Amino acid sequence: MASQRLDALNAHMHPNGAEREHKQLDVCIVGGGLSGICLSVQLKKAGLHFLVLERAEDVGGTWHWNRFPGAACDVESYQYLPFLHEMGKCPTKKYVSSDEIRQHCLDIVQHYQLRPHFQLNTNVVAAKFSNENSQWIIQTNTGRKIIARSLVLACGPLSTPKIADIKGLNTFQGQSFHTARWPSDANLDGRIVGVIGTGATAVQVVPEVSKVAGKLFVFQRSACYCIPKNDTATSDEMRKAILNSPEYLQKYRSEGIHSFDTKLFKMFNDKQLNAQFASMVAEEIRNTVKDKETADKLIPTYPVGCKRLCISDDYYATYNRSNVTLVHNENGIREIEEDGVVMADGAKYKLDTLILATGYDAWSGSFRDFSVEGLDGKTLMEHWKHGPRTACGVHVKGFPNMFLMIGPQVPTILVNVTFAIEMQAKHIVKVIQKMKRHKDSRVEPMPGTEEYWVDHCRELYSGSVWSQCISWYNKEGTDGGADTYTGTTKHYEDSLSEMFSHGLHYYS
Repeated sequence: MASQRLDALNAHMHPNGAEREHKQLDVCIVGGGLSGICLSVQLKKAGLHFLVLERAEDVGGTWHWNRFPGAACDVESYQYLPFLHEMGKCPTKKYVSSDEIRQHCLDIVQHYQLRPHFQLNTNVVAAKFSNENSQWIIQTNTGRKIIARSLVLACGPLSTPKIADIKGLNTFQGQSFHTARWPSDANLDGRIVGVIGTGATAVQVVPEVSKVAGKLFVFQRSACYCIPKNDTATSDEMRKAILNSPEYLQKYRSEGIHSFDTKLFKMFNDKQLNAQFASMVAEEIRNTVKDKETADKLIPTYPVGCKRLCISDDYYATYNRSNVTLVHNENGIREIEEDGVVMADGAKYKLDTLILATGYDAWSGSFRDFSVEGLDGKTLMEHWKHGPRTACGVHVKGFPNMFLMIGPQVPTILVNVTFAIEMQAKHIVKVIQKMKRHKDSRVEPMPGTEEYWVDHCRELYSGSVWSQCISWYNKEGTDGGADTYTGTTKHYEDSLSEMFSHGLHYYS
């Protein structure tokens, strides 16, 4: 009876016929965001048998979860959204909203008929490599066992919300939530609202909240660099080019991405250029924000690029509103009481609603959600006891046939993330195809490749702009640069190619 009820529940959850029993898959993917979706497209084109496990009620990953007012991509949509020409689609504007990106994810799944390959509302409890059978055994919260030759962890760096470790946070009696879990019934009209954080999320949500809140306090520990978005509707010329010329779109994306990250790399790490850029942003802030004291607090005191460079057309101007107050204290918040926030200097701000724009537990946070056990019973977290160790951010020694996507030690600081996803997806498919062709049952990085990549990441990071402040790029200054790849897209692309040709050990 219990089995029949579970079958009925699965049928209800997967009306399009998603597979429920899996004796042997080529690939099991954990995560149904853009990484899982893009890899699924490549796997299907290659004729491989795969399943995607997603804990949410639908696909989209971070774009499924992030529904706060103002949520949008801060990368140009023509470069960010994959498969535009193949699907005959064109973004409505230069920087599209999260709603449009979420719909694009759904459209990809429909266009490539991927829905039967997705199992939703499914949490992975544990994954273990079978040394005897050279396959991965994945246990889910349904109690069912899934068996696959290869395992891909596409959990995403922006999937596990980071909740600030602030004394008394749980004692607040008003409404409180993280931006990544924005309640559908949230009502801020006329309320006294506090926003903790002034990073990439805050520059989007603060202007929108200010329009409805009776009073808005923005709690800032360090300011961000924010440059104009200059958002515009997609022109007829651009629409025709995207829809009619795959060559144009491919060239536009490739040249734009490589040019962008090369220019940024130079600007971020050239002290003179960096100082000039910082001065320009400071001048823009002073020209925009009318109150001199507030303007001075909004000017960052660290080099440009050390923290994520933000874009907005109205963030700084929001501080001219009479209902908005910037609360700046470098020592942050001392504690949260049941009716408000107490700063390090003892000043208290009474609130009705508290919004946490505090980001995510990036890089390795999502990999801690379940146990991953490789050879000799060692878990991934045990292997990473002293920090993540990977080969090109994709392979891990001692974990055969396991691949990571957009985890630690990959180019997410400078590069358009979907471009990195596409590079990794193509690499993973090539490796699996080669393994099948040669009838090998296992693939791992060669000895020494992990050590080389970790050292390489640290070398790039050392002395760079990213080492000159505390940010999520360096895990609040605790990782010494080992979690972060700060090279250019072209260099990473070449490194992946070298890894495929000479850095992998195929065996049975």
